Amino acid sequence: MKTLPAVLFLVLLCSVQLVYNIPSLSDSCCVDYYNKRIPLNQIVSFYETSSSCPKRALVFVTKRNQHFCLNPEEAWVSNHVSKLNNRKTCTDRMPTGNRSRPLRCLAA
Repeated sequence: MKTLPAVLFLVLLCSVQLVYNIPSLSDSCCVDYYNKRIPLNQIVSFYETSSSCPKRALVFVTKRNQHFCLNPEEAWVSNHVSKLNNRKTCTDRMPTGNRSRPLRCLAA
C-alpha cells in the first residue's frame, strides 16, 4: 500500500518538471497577425518567430520599439522584407530578451 503514494508522488513530480520545461508562448510566439500595413520608413528591424511556435510569423520592430506580428505570406510583408534586406545592416540593434531567431538588423 505504501507503493501507491510513492508512485503518485513521482508522477506528480515528473508532470511539474515537464510543465516548467515548456517555453512560454507569450515570450516568443505570435497568437494573431496584425492586420494593418506598417510604413516601411517606420521599421528598424525584423525577426522570425521561433520554429517551435504554432503560428509562423515575422515580427517588425518600429522606431518606437513596437513589435508587430505579421503574416509572412502577405505580399506587402514580403515586399517590405526584400526592401529591408537591401538596407545597410548592423549588429548592435538585435532584439534583446527574445528567444526568437533574429533575421536582420537594420540601420536607422
